[in-house]
Amino acid sequence: MTCLLALINRMVCKDSFDDEDIQLLDNLVKKYLQIVEEHLPQLKNKVKTHLLTHLTDEISRHGPPLGYSEDVFEKRHGVIRAKLFNQENQLARSRDTAILFGKSCVFLHVLMGGFFQTSDAIWTQSTKSVQELAQRKEMIDFLGHLSTKDPNYESHMPVLLMPIRCNNKKAILQELSSFHPQCLLLQGLVDLGTPSPTVDGKMITYQGCRSQDGSVIKEGMSLAYMNRENEVEIGLFKRGYLILLENQRKSLITVEKGHIQTTSFLGCPIVHLKNETDVVPLHRVLSYVPLVHHCAHSHCTIREGRTTIRVEQEDKDVYKRFVVHNMNHAIRVYVVNVFSLKCPSEFPFSDLKTCSKKL
Repeated sequence: MTCLLALINRMVCKDSFDDEDIQLLDNLVKKYLQIVEEHLPQLKNKVKTHLLTHLTDEISRHGPPLGYSEDVFEKRHGVIRAKLFNQENQLARSRDTAILFGKSCVFLHVLMGGFFQTSDAIWTQSTKSVQELAQRKEMIDFLGHLSTKDPNYESHMPVLLMPIRCNNKKAILQELSSFHPQCLLLQGLVDLGTPSPTVDGKMITYQGCRSQDGSVIKEGMSLAYMNRENEVEIGLFKRGYLILLENQRKSLITVEKGHIQTTSFLGCPIVHLKNETDVVPLHRVLSYVPLVHHCAHSHCTIREGRTTIRVEQEDKDVYKRFVVHNMNHAIRVYVVNVFSLKCPSEFPFSDLKTCSKKL
């Protein structure tokens, strides 16, 4: 039931629908309602369960739900709350807040290219440079717009992030001969098309990178990349390296290679990690892929005790149940969390239609 709801949620968050998508969503909703009827009939009294029966009709009639989401308006709650408390006299908070909020909406209207009347009774728009400023990702996030796609931001090539620095904050420069194993380095330089690969040079080590889709990937995080046969594979990010040759600068990363299996668990593809290291040119890093440890297969245990959790950007020591992962295996087993909204659907192993058929 949880898996079906997660797939329905991913489908609803799509920005476009065709007839096949609507039919798939309708089948998922019907399967979910059937499970509710058989196992939890009390959920039929919930309003949201009833609204699911109209979901595909609403999408066919009005388009993708992202087009009429409440998230944009809920982002304005912080603006209103700030205006409630940032007033001088606090005597007419309702009136003052309404006036300030109205001015904020007018500012948003003008900034996005809406027409306004000048003191000369002439209707005009903001300049092109102002409208271009409003389309920057930082402004879109601040103003609470639904569309956060910045074509300029998305067109950036992958880059290495967070270089390892010494005490004076300068990036540590190492000899290329210190790269181990050197056979991987030479293979990476061959993959990059270096005419005469050599270990005579310098390198800077990095702790993260940005992928083609803009995802920030740090040490230990999972990613999708294109291998030498132009097939999509999954791995764990280990380190990034900026290779400084005589007249060239090359970017590589090392990954712990994953092996995608033909089997699945609850519709999620299974991935085996065997402590195999591979080297990948940075421009072949595609995106972040959410991996979850396969606890059922690895016989992980649940314990009670004190553990540290992150609450509102603070670490707190609490007493609760937590999972102790069993990593004492030659092959570590993970599953691709296809139900996560961060899981890209353009890859064969995470395609929504394929995963829904395996449930």
